[in-house]
Amino acid sequence: MKLTSAGKYRRCLLWACAIVFVGANFARGEMIGINLTGAQLQYVTDANRLNDLTDDDGGNKNPAEAVRLTGSEFTFNGALVEQYSISMGQSTYLDLLVSDITPDLVLPATLIVPSVAMGDTNGGFGVSWFYDDAGTVRSLDLVFDEVTIALFRNSSNPNRPTLLVTGSTSNWSQSNLPAGLSFNPGSAVSFSYTTTNTMPFDIAGSNFSTLLASGGVLEISGQGSIVPEPAAVILLGSMMGLASYLRLKWK
Repeated sequence: MKLTSAGKYRRCLLWACAIVFVGANFARGEMIGINLTGAQLQYVTDANRLNDLTDDDGGNKNPAEAVRLTGSEFTFNGALVEQYSISMGQSTYLDLLVSDITPDLVLPATLIVPSVAMGDTNGGFGVSWFYDDAGTVRSLDLVFDEVTIALFRNSSNPNRPTLLVTGSTSNWSQSNLPAGLSFNPGSAVSFSYTTTNTMPFDIAGSNFSTLLASGGVLEISGQGSIVPEPAAVILLGSMMGLASYLRLKWK
C-alpha cells in the first residue's frame, strides 16, 4: 500500500520519537551497584584506625599502598555491565582509611548487642577503587564525615566476630567508570563492607589489640546513569538528523 504524504510524515514522526526515546534511555538516572571482592582490612585499637591491610596511608592511586582485589563487578539496575577478575589478569585495587574510631571496638558479649563505634576520614581520604585499564585510569573516591563500624557476635565462635562497616556521602569523585557509568552529581553514594572472616589478636576478655578481616563483599551503590560513548552520541545525532530531513521532505 502506497503511503500518502501525511502517512509518510506520521511514520517519520514515530521513528523520530523512537530515536529520542532510545537516546533518553541512554542517560536516565537509575541505580549503579559495585561489588568488590577480596578486600583485606585491619583495625588497630591503639591507633583508632581501620585501613586496608597493605598500608595505613593512601589516596594516591598507588597499587603498592592498596589491596589487590580478586574481583570488581559493576551493575546497572541489577544487570551486570562490566567485571574485572584477578584470574583474568586484571588488577583492580581498594584503598581504605577510616580514622578517629571511638569508642574502642570490643568482642560482643551477647548475640543481641553488637559493639559499635564511629569513625571519619578527617575530611580527606576515605575509600578509593581504581584500575589502570591499558593506560586509562578508572577510579571512584569517597570521603566520609561519619562511618559506622560494628562487630556482631558469632554464635559458633565468639572470638571470630562479623565485621560490618557502613557509610554514605555526597563528597565523592569519579573518573572513567567502566561501561559509561556515571553517578549523578551531588547525589549520595553509600558503601558497606561485611565479612565473617575475622581474626582478633592479643585477646584479653573482650578486649583485643588488632582485628584482621578478609573476604566478604564491599558494596558501593548510588543513583546514576549510563553515558553513551562519543560514537553513540554521533550515531544518535545522525539518526535524529535523518528524522528531521525526512520530516522536511514529506512535509
